[in-house]
Amino acid sequence: MFSIGGGEIITILIIAIVFLNPKDWPKLIRIIGNWYGKWLRFYHAIMNDFQDAIDADIQETPAKESQDIPNQVARSAKKSPEP
Repeated sequence: MFSIGGGEIITILIIAIVFLNPKDWPKLIRIIGNWYGKWLRFYHAIMNDFQDAIDADIQETPAKESQDIPNQVARSAKKSPEP
């Protein structure tokens, strides 16, 4: 999987500082800030979707189990031998 660590990012920034004109730095910082903002919004959207799915599953699970209790009791009564 493609991944960039902290060391690689620092190396890229140092190279950009050395080779880019200082007049272009504000533009570069703005572009990086926009990318970072888009990434954060994407990350939070994904995390919210996961949390919503987990919350929905938690809310559904007790209702399903409580509706199935009579069936579970009936099945266990059929399986158990009479004394």
